[in-house]
Amino acid sequence: MKSKNLHKIKKSIKPTILKGFFGFFLFAVCIISTGCGKNESSESIHFKLENTKGGRTCNELPDTLFLNQLLKTGVEKRKTNKDSALNCFNEIGKLCLPVISNAGIHQKQKLVYSSIYINALNKAGLVYYFVCNYDSAMHYFQSASNWSEKAGTRLLLAESLFNIAEVHLELGNFEKANELYSESETIYRENGDVLSVFYCFNSLGILYKLQGDYFKALEFYGKAFSIVDSLNDESGKAYIYNNIGNIYKSRGEFSKAMENFDKAYQIFTQLNELLPMSDCLNNMGDISKETGNYHRAISYYKNSLTIADEAGDKYRKVGLYENLGEVYTIISDFGQAGNYFEMAISQAEKIGDRLRLAGCLKNYGRLYEKQGAFEDANKYYLKALTLASEFKNRKEMADINIALATNAFARGMISEAGTFARDGYRISEEIGAKNEKKQALKILSDIYLFKGDSSKAFVYFKAYSEINDTLASISQLETIETIETRHQLKETESENLLLKAESETRLQKLKLNKTVAFALAFGLVLLSAIVFLLYKRIQVSRILFQQNEEINRQKVQELNLEIDFKNRELTAKALHLAQKDEMIGNISERLHGISGGNGNANREINSIIWEMKSDIQKNSWNEFEHHFLKVHPDFYHKLQERFPALSANEKKICAFLKLNLKTKEISSITGQSVKSIEVARTRLRQKFNLHPDENLNAFIGSF
Repeated sequence: MKSKNLHKIKKSIKPTILKGFFGFFLFAVCIISTGCGKNESSESIHFKLENTKGGRTCNELPDTLFLNQLLKTGVEKRKTNKDSALNCFNEIGKLCLPVISNAGIHQKQKLVYSSIYINALNKAGLVYYFVCNYDSAMHYFQSASNWSEKAGTRLLLAESLFNIAEVHLELGNFEKANELYSESETIYRENGDVLSVFYCFNSLGILYKLQGDYFKALEFYGKAFSIVDSLNDESGKAYIYNNIGNIYKSRGEFSKAMENFDKAYQIFTQLNELLPMSDCLNNMGDISKETGNYHRAISYYKNSLTIADEAGDKYRKVGLYENLGEVYTIISDFGQAGNYFEMAISQAEKIGDRLRLAGCLKNYGRLYEKQGAFEDANKYYLKALTLASEFKNRKEMADINIALATNAFARGMISEAGTFARDGYRISEEIGAKNEKKQALKILSDIYLFKGDSSKAFVYFKAYSEINDTLASISQLETIETIETRHQLKETESENLLLKAESETRLQKLKLNKTVAFALAFGLVLLSAIVFLLYKRIQVSRILFQQNEEINRQKVQELNLEIDFKNRELTAKALHLAQKDEMIGNISERLHGISGGNGNANREINSIIWEMKSDIQKNSWNEFEHHFLKVHPDFYHKLQERFPALSANEKKICAFLKLNLKTKEISSITGQSVKSIEVARTRLRQKFNLHPDENLNAFIGSF
């Protein structure tokens, strides 16, 4: 399980679907059709052990050379014909198990056959692992672990434990994966297997990255890099550069991320390692997408796809189709986005990667959601959740539950949204997935705010803010420690210089008379006291400054938290006004419907309807504007200074966009049609002279 693609870039290659499982009786077919054996007589694949003392001949034992060739052939066939590979591995079990269980066979001979059999079990497990059949993979890996313990083969035990950890990592069982990686690393280190220690450190880096603990991930990547650097393994260094780039990408440090991806890409290009080159281009596309350069992102993704297609790597193609679908979704080219998501789904179904299929369905649901088709989006989310639950991939389950919660909230299904949000929070809490936990807390805050339970909403929002700050602190910790290290180094250099000066002064003092020596000594002591006092004063000032900075930071954080919460409360108020206006409108319509009897009564009803309708929009806007100006008192003034030609209606629209209200919600509050609001948005973009890639809400939010 130590292939570069699996361990050095975790999300890389998962080949084509496993089509079936042949029985032991097909060994002859395996020999003929897959080349697992040679056209030899039975004597050529067995040998006889003779008792030299008694002249007796023991039972025939399988030829170990033949078994090792069978193992090698199975590994080679794994990428092209998995059925034949499994056939080879199962045949090894058929030949080795009778020897291992035979009490008459010498222990050393048993150990040889046990080792071959354990290797076959691990290789068979990999066949299932690469097609995401984690239950079958775990069965073989666990069997290999059990047999390794029986045989006392520590290195094979370490490999089996490592493989089991890989399955737990894929399923989101981070705590168990961490435990097994560490146990495996200990065994490898005790036995001097440095390269295998590298794989353990690399996988631990991947694990902490998935948990959002980027500082810890960088720590293990650094350990892994030290090993391959000492071995002059350029390919290994390139893989670590790529993984470190992914850390910086997750932390939003895109220039550092691109620098590491480029280093990896240059090395892989020199070594002509095509598939890792494809991964680097894919990651560069991610950076371009995150920085808003969507056309460049598409170019990177398509170049990566070309390499993966030429190499016949269908697993990578699924991921690249997904990425292209996401970019086209962002730029609102929904036709292209839909095509790529459909290709991703089709490809995942063909190769039988049902776990990856869950991710494709989830992203397809997000495409529908962006187009306002919330019901269709919900159907795809539910399908994705079923698949993720089937494979017990709790990280994916947490993410999909949060997507379902957001979708239900948008559809007004508040109770359903709460259920999904709580499930997402519970799962993310169990596996230690901090990002998903943060998202779950945010949606729970929004749900309780909508219900009118401000106190509970604030509790969830505060928890959301705290975990958000924690993630930011983790990502900044490395930078802080680097600065502190530099500062300590400078202080040490200063102290060394001071000691050197003191030493020179003492040497000179010996050449002077007693009076001069005393004066110099006194002066030196005085100078040292002054320097010490100045140092202490600077140190105290620095501590006070840091304390004041921390107090100010906390105050700013509390103010930002309060403003953010008031914005949410204001949004909820606007939606409440829209619901009230809609209710009054319905009452008016009903009064209209029952008028038609007495003439005077009709006139009175019509007069009441006219008064109610005339006051609806005015009262709603006045009440909203009153609350809005309390939170954003300078908004209209700043807007008027920059764009004095805006009409009153356009200013109203800007106020609603400041709160990130959707077109339909603005329509409900203002009484205008959805089409009118969309036209107003277009006119605002023209007046603001915005580029097509610029976001209108983000621009207005800057005022």
